[in-house]
Parts: sequence; structure tokens; C-alpha cells
Amino acid sequence: MDTYNSIGDLKGAHAKAQKKLNVGIALEQPATTDAPYEFEDRLEELDLQHKYLKVWVPEVHDLILMKTMRAYDHDLEVIQQIVEEKENEVKLDVLVDRLINEMTHVIGEPERIKGNFLAVVERS
Repeated sequence: MDTYNSIGDLKGAHAKAQKKLNVGIALEQPATTDAPYEFEDRLEELDLQHKYLKVWVPEVHDLILMKTMRAYDHDLEVIQQIVEEKENEVKLDVLVDRLINEMTHVIGEPERIKGNFLAVVERS
């Protein structure tokens, strides 16, 4: 599980949750991420039905774009799974609009970014 909060703030809660739920979930803070400008306004709370644990995740289009920017094989596999599971929710026009209008801050070769996006579209 990746977090954009300080891991120091979450270590205690993470340890308690793992013990209480008897699960092992890795908690990591990515060094960098490329996300659409407005992704925080679209975060969605997971319905974990847990009194004390609240988890927010990026909206499906934002998550796909975040994984597209890196485009490692594992990222492409996850994107493909997302598209298969949420087939009716994933809209190409939304992805293109956010890529053009909300990902202009991404550092990197524009041709690489375009290539990553096309690889995702072709694969999905």
C-alpha cells in the first residue's frame, strides 16, 4: 500500500491494523509520483466497514494515469486488470483529457510519455 502521508505518522496505526486484522500489508511512501493536478479532489474512500480505518484511493482514471507515467511491466499488468474489472467505468476520452490538461507538469521526454500512454491504450 502506497501512502502520500508521512509514514512516521502511520506506523503505529499500520502495526495495530495488521495485528488486529491478522494481515500483512506492506506500507510504502513512493519517492515520487506523477498524478493529475486535481487527483486529490477525486479521491474515493474505500468501504472497508472498519470503525477506525479509512483509506482513500485515486479515482480509476487518475490511478491509470499515475501508473502510465512509469509504465513498468507490473504497472501495465495492473492497468489491464483495472480496465477488465471496471470496464464500464474507464473512459478513453477522460484519460485523454486528463493527460492533456492535468499532466502537463510531468517531467520527462514528451515522446516517452506519449509512448507510455499509447502502450496502455493498445494493451487495454
